[in-house]
Amino acid sequence: RLMNTAAREFFNLSKHHAIQKLDQLSDSLVSKFDDFLLKTTNKERTAQTIIEDPYLRVHFFSTSVGHKSEVLIILEDMTYIAQQAQQLKLAALGRFSASIAHELRNPLGAIAHAIQLFGDNEDLNEENTRLKQLIMNNCERMNRVIKNVLQLSRREKSQPQVNELTTFLEHFKHDFTHNNPCDLTIKLPVNKPLSVVFDKSQLEQILVILCENAIQHGRDHEGNVNIVIAAKCSSNKITLTVCDSGPGIPSEHRDNIFEPFFTTLRGGTGMGLFIARDLCEINQARLNLVKSNKGCCFAITVNPSDELLI
Repeated sequence: RLMNTAAREFFNLSKHHAIQKLDQLSDSLVSKFDDFLLKTTNKERTAQTIIEDPYLRVHFFSTSVGHKSEVLIILEDMTYIAQQAQQLKLAALGRFSASIAHELRNPLGAIAHAIQLFGDNEDLNEENTRLKQLIMNNCERMNRVIKNVLQLSRREKSQPQVNELTTFLEHFKHDFTHNNPCDLTIKLPVNKPLSVVFDKSQLEQILVILCENAIQHGRDHEGNVNIVIAAKCSSNKITLTVCDSGPGIPSEHRDNIFEPFFTTLRGGTGMGLFIARDLCEINQARLNLVKSNKGCCFAITVNPSDELLI
């Protein structure tokens, strides 16, 4: 198998790493390749498709040399296109948020204020007290949704800086576990300091979203929360993973978790992972859900500190 330098970079392979089979690169690429071989005919000898992680457009070209058939695979990086699409989506969302700010927030505030004046709980019977609390809870939930949407439209430009991961993650662990009791473990390479270029406050916000998501959805059968934040360096990228020991994400939900307003949590806003992926995009990083033998695992692919962001 022959592979050029660009293809090796897509899959984080060094030039010394020998590849004999496609399944050493990507399960999804193998699946698409098998589909191509199954469906191709003498008249249809080309095809294209999209794969995730890495996010690539794949072109297949079947060729014949004598009696020998071979397939040329061309990989096209879709990250930039995804970033552009994300920016268009955010621009549309920003226009939408401007229109809902007054249309929803003002009457919502009036409802919340009116229900608070409805009477003290001791003046109400049990059913009316329950209904009052139900209205107040849903007013608070709607207000959180509006706040999150408005936050997207008002977000300031990222300020990339070099973050040494050992110090950064230890500080994050101290601050997060102080307010969120859980078992949080940091795993970093021994004797190999890693640094990434990222807006510090935005990286913190991403990790808060992922760790809070683990607390909400990633409890084991005993109700405990075990979160592991790990980092590794491969080829020209650094990958941060945030994994839990819970039941994982059902297959029918995996394609929707990064969509705005998608949630399976009662009272949730469905904005957390959408915001986290947006923050990664504007820092030229990528957030993906990756396969894990146990629980749920998110991976942030980040620029190393020796690569300049412009």
